[in-house]
Amino acid sequence: MKRTLFACLCISLYAFSATNYAAETVKTAPSTQDTVKSYLMQKTKKAVTLHLVSGKTLSGTVGTIGQHLVQLKSLTGKEFYDALVPFDKIEAVEVRNR
Repeated sequence: MKRTLFACLCISLYAFSATNYAAETVKTAPSTQDTVKSYLMQKTKKAVTLHLVSGKTLSGTVGTIGQHLVQLKSLTGKEFYDALVPFDKIEAVEVRNR
């Protein structure tokens, strides 16, 4: 009886985690009409790495998004610092999926 219950629990946990993983993967795919601004709006309060036109990278949590700027909070390696980055200076957005 205990083995059957344990097996059912394991199968349901596996199915639930696989469903959540598939749903998360779909959420990170950009649509054809996305801009850097609209994509970052979807990633508010998530950790991202921004690759800038200058060649530098900034990693942190997406904070407030303005008309022309995005705020990165708790920069990696500088947890007590924030950064304001203009959208036109962002070359790529890197997001960790798992």
